[in-house]
Amino acid sequence: MIIFKMIKGKFMSEQNRAKQFDLEVILTVSTGMLLTDMDNLYTILSHLTGESICTHQIPEILPMASQYVLDTYPQLREVVLADGQIKSKWQKKLFIAKLKVKYGTRLPLTPISKNHMYAFQQNSIKDCENPGFGASSLIKQFRM
Repeated sequence: MIIFKMIKGKFMSEQNRAKQFDLEVILTVSTGMLLTDMDNLYTILSHLTGESICTHQIPEILPMASQYVLDTYPQLREVVLADGQIKSKWQKKLFIAKLKVKYGTRLPLTPISKNHMYAFQQNSIKDCENPGFGASSLIKQFRM
């Protein structure tokens, strides 16, 4: 069931509503490095896909969500994290604080359209033929 609400004089479905997310949550999606807690990751992925997400689905959904976030905010493409770049909670806090000054504390995201999902799936089928493709490399967890 889709619920419609009046937003700025137009009826819009709940599915198409933008929701604000903290920058570290968005960066978790765009970089594949866990910079927030898992609950926030589930929340953003559920919002973007319009479905409740299970743990085993994250490696499948994350590449599409990452592409969508980077298409929405191309300036975040400059944020690149190397393995081992952040080694402590304090380094993580400092890193995120600097980025918040540059990009803002929170950014809005609308759910991914079904057309965008379909186009990504079609491109992914082609990418699977690439021998370097592997779902296990899509998310790297930051451990403390």
